[in-house]
Amino acid sequence: MEDRTQRTILESLDRLRLRWMQVRAVSLGLQALFYLLLAGAALLLAFPKLSAPGLALALAVAAVIIGGVLAWANRPDAAALAKDYDDTAGLKDRLSSSVELMGSQERSPMVDALLEDAAVATTKVMPAQVYAYTMPREGRWLPVPLMMMLGVLFVNGFMGADPKVDPELENSLQAGIAAIDELISPQDKQELTKREKELLEQLKELKAKLSEKGVEKKDAMAEVSKLLDQLEREEQAAQEKERKLKELLAGLKEENKELSDEMEQGDWQDALNKLKEKMKELEDEIAKKKKEGASKEDIEKLEEQLAKLKEIEAQYMKMLQMNMDMDMLGHTIDFLKAFEGDLADLENMEKPEFLKPCDCDDPGT
Repeated sequence: MEDRTQRTILESLDRLRLRWMQVRAVSLGLQALFYLLLAGAALLLAFPKLSAPGLALALAVAAVIIGGVLAWANRPDAAALAKDYDDTAGLKDRLSSSVELMGSQERSPMVDALLEDAAVATTKVMPAQVYAYTMPREGRWLPVPLMMMLGVLFVNGFMGADPKVDPELENSLQAGIAAIDELISPQDKQELTKREKELLEQLKELKAKLSEKGVEKKDAMAEVSKLLDQLEREEQAAQEKERKLKELLAGLKEENKELSDEMEQGDWQDALNKLKEKMKELEDEIAKKKKEGASKEDIEKLEEQLAKLKEIEAQYMKMLQMNMDMDMLGHTIDFLKAFEGDLADLENMEKPEFLKPCDCDDPGT
C-alpha cells in the first residue's frame, strides 16, 4: 500500500509539474514574442527587402522555443510543487510534509496514514486550479510591436513602391536587351577565345541587370557606363599590345623574305595559312634531304629556318586571337556608347526628393 500511495503522490506531482511548465512556457513565450517583434520591426526598417511573412514565422517559432526551453530549465522541484498545492487546496502543508517524509528511512503507522491522506487529497484539486494561465504585462502590450511592424511594412511599401514606368525608358531598355541578344546569339554558336567567353558573360550580366523589375534610368546608365569604362581601358591596352606585336612581326618579315604580304595588309588568317604551307614545304624538304643523305650542316640550316617559322607562327596565332578579341570588343563598345547616348537623351523619371533616404549627418535635414 505504501508503494501505491507514494506512486500516487509522485504521479500527482508530475502532472502538477507538467501544468506548471505549460503555463510558464506560454507566459515566457508571450514575453519573448513582445521583444522579438520589436526587434523584427527594427530589422524590417533596416532591411526593407526582408520577407515579412518569413520573418514573422521565424519570430513566432523562436518565441515558442524560448518559452519552452526556459520553462523546462527552471522547472520546480517536488517540494515547491507540493507547497503550491497545499496553499491552493488549503491542506496546511499536508502534501509538503508527505513529500519530505517519503524520503525518510523510518516509517510509522502515523506517517503511512499521513501519506495515504495526502494521496487522497491530491485528487480533489486539479492542476489547472493550482496553476492557471495568466496574461503577462508584455502579452497585454503585444499589439504595440505588431502595429509597429505593420507601420514599417506600410512605409517600406510606400517608399519601395514601383515608380511610374516611363514608356520611353522601357522601350530603350527593351531595345538594348534585344541588341545584347543579337551580340550574344551568333557568338554562342562559335568556338570562342577565353576573352570572348568572358565578354559574353559580362553582356549576359548586363542584360540581367537591365531586365530587373523597376530599374531606373540612373541605375541602367550606371551599369552601362561601368562596363563601357572597363572595356575602353581594355581596348587601349590591347591596341598597345597589338602595336608592339606588329613591330615584332615587321622585324621578322625583314629577316624572312618568304613571308607573305598579307601580314602587312592585316589578313592574318591568310598569312597564317600561307606560312603553314611554307612550313610544310620546308618539312618535306628536310625529310627529302635526310633521305638523300645530305650533309649535317645543310639539314641543320633548314631546321633552323623551320624553327624560326614556328616562332613566327606562334606570333601569328597571338595576333589572330588578338584581332578576334578586339573585333568583338569593338562591336561591344560601339553598342554600349550608342546605348548610353540613348539613355542619356531620356527625361529623368526619378522619385521625388522627399521620398529618397537622407545620407546626411543631420537627420532633420
